[in-house]
Amino acid sequence: MFHFSSSFRTWFEKQMALQRRAPDASRLPRSAGNRGNALLIDGDAVTMWFLGGDGWVYSFDMDRVAARLDREEDAAVAARILRRASEHDARLGELLEGIQPRTTRT
Repeated sequence: MFHFSSSFRTWFEKQMALQRRAPDASRLPRSAGNRGNALLIDGDAVTMWFLGGDGWVYSFDMDRVAARLDREEDAAVAARILRRASEHDARLGELLEGIQPRTTRT
């Protein structure tokens, strides 16, 4: 779990508003993120990664029948996903600089 600044929260809410208005907002996996108040930040053919407004990183398995977000409990995986997402979004990188993930598993 991450604890974010007010600047991050403002950015996050703006990005979520854009995601909710995207042409594919009603289709998976983006619709799962919209329902879970989570922003799509990275992904590949198998797994999509989301950053939740609650500070958790979530995964969405494209091969799974159940359309749900799963909270990432591994801090190293969460940090890797955020680093990768930050490489594609400079503003996200600025907002996340110095933030370390906190999860239930160390």
